[in-house]
Parts: sequence; C-alpha cells; structure tokens
Amino acid sequence: MNGSKLDSVRKELVRLCRDGRKRFVARKYPHNWHPHSVPRNSALGTFSDESAWEWIADQIEAGCELKAEDWRHGPQEKIAHIFVAKASKDGKPIYVKLHLGNQVVLGISFHISTK
Repeated sequence: MNGSKLDSVRKELVRLCRDGRKRFVARKYPHNWHPHSVPRNSALGTFSDESAWEWIADQIEAGCELKAEDWRHGPQEKIAHIFVAKASKDGKPIYVKLHLGNQVVLGISFHISTK
C-alpha cells in the first residue's frame, strides 16, 4: 500500500473507530474480540468495548505499524488491517485486526497476541 493510500486508510479507521455508530464487532464472521480479558494497565483493569475502540484509534493515529492482508470469510476475500501494540510499557502485546467496510469499521480481533 503506498503512502498516500495508507494515510487515507489510517484517517478513515481513526474516524470510524471513534464514532460509536460506525464501529461494530464482526459477530456474524469468525472473530476473536475479547477486550474484557485484556489488561490495560494495573491501575485501569481490563478494556471495555468503548476503551478498546478508543485505544485502537489512538494507536493508529500515533502511527503504529499497520499491515494489510487478505481476510477470507465465506466465498469473499477482503482486506484486514492488522497491528500489534502494548497498552502499557510492561504489558503484553495486543493483536488487533479490523476491516474497513462501507462507512463502517468491523472489529475482528482484539486479544493478547500469541506471536
């Protein structure tokens, strides 16, 4: 993905992640969305759905390494945007996978990274 396309994708993901009417968990597709079991830091406990979306937007806005890869569900193949980042300095890495749809963002994965 070239630089200007990636910038455009980043801006759109941030905008949609921050809009509660435009972000959804991909429940009808295979997903691994579990923010309630992911520690934020020792003072804040685990993520809520709301805080997970805000954290995702913050990470993308801050320039995390965002990778695009094919995501197959059923007969269709789509693009998933993936990154891994820590919620705190001493925390475990969190794996995030999103799909940018038609004016919506689907959360596919939010869990402790196993890689």
